[in-house]
Amino acid sequence: MDKKIKRKIILLSGIAVICVVFCIYLAVSLFFMSHYFPGTMIGNLDCSGKTPGEVEKLIADKAENYKLTIRGREETEAVLEGAQIQVQFVLDNTLQGILNRQNGYAWPAALGKQTPYDMPVTVSYDEALLDERISEMLIFQRQNMRSPVNAYIGEYDRESGRFPVIAEDKGTVVDLGKAKKAIVSALGDMKEELVLEESDCYKKPEIASDNAELVRFSSRLNRFVSSRIVYDWHGMEEVVDGDLIQEWLDIDWDNRHVSIDAQAVREYINGLSKKHDTFGKEREFRTSEGRMITLKPGSYGWRVDRAKETEKLVKLIRAGSQVSREPEYLYMAAAKGENDIGDSYVEINLTAQHLYLYVEGELITESDFVSGNVSRGYTTPAGGY
Repeated sequence: MDKKIKRKIILLSGIAVICVVFCIYLAVSLFFMSHYFPGTMIGNLDCSGKTPGEVEKLIADKAENYKLTIRGREETEAVLEGAQIQVQFVLDNTLQGILNRQNGYAWPAALGKQTPYDMPVTVSYDEALLDERISEMLIFQRQNMRSPVNAYIGEYDRESGRFPVIAEDKGTVVDLGKAKKAIVSALGDMKEELVLEESDCYKKPEIASDNAELVRFSSRLNRFVSSRIVYDWHGMEEVVDGDLIQEWLDIDWDNRHVSIDAQAVREYINGLSKKHDTFGKEREFRTSEGRMITLKPGSYGWRVDRAKETEKLVKLIRAGSQVSREPEYLYMAAAKGENDIGDSYVEINLTAQHLYLYVEGELITESDFVSGNVSRGYTTPAGGY
């Protein structure tokens, strides 16, 4: 085929397509001279592609059997019928005005958009009948309402190891003034449903679970009980955790103040010291002769500095620390565990006037000796030193 003929065919085809598209555009434009653009919302009515007359009939049909369903919390609801309050809906000339402001040729720009307009209706009703109907609805009767309850911090929970924040109970107490305003507004928009929650018609608790002061107090409490201090108490393990710490807290729930009872902590440290410390206590000892004897108390063994350790433990709890540590000692023995003498020591037998020197469990040397002179008051005391 000749190239000139090809070009001519392509040109004519392009012109034909343009003409078809233009004709479609004009036809649609003519349609939107008398019909609303897509996405036109008048009140809560989707009026896309409708004429003012069609929308007016739609509103009239809706008004004839108008009902407003009022939905409350916990699946409660009530129905207000227009006839019960002698409601009347009077249309103004807004419907035609909306169409007049619409440029039919600009319909492509309206595609994919939503353009809202107020409902062109003036509503009238008998206010006394409305008040009476509202008072009759179970949803608005005080005996059917549950008062809101503030959020609060619960008692310590051993399973979670925390003081839980108990969420507020929103309750079902309706603010009747707000509810009536919301109902009147819904009537004006010819809405078929009113959700009281969405219209903020409920009385709120004073303290919600996200209350800043409540959250701060909860965080402080839980920082204390999140502490975990694992003691190596000269060979014996003792654990201080939330289950124990919560018993040491002085909590003023009303003023949201918490402090640590240092005296209770001191009593705990004292108890561990009495339980585990060996300083000044009798201890069993196997002699070089193979006999088990009971050594009298002496100035030897483990002894914790109770005051310092109390102060240290209180600081660790305040910081929410999780550490492993040894307590602060006043005196330390040679070895941890049940046998705190260890395997390097001097054994003195006052009766036999004989001594033995052991280093790392091995007898290095032994010798006779002469102990103090009793008659002169230089007695050598028995015991562990």
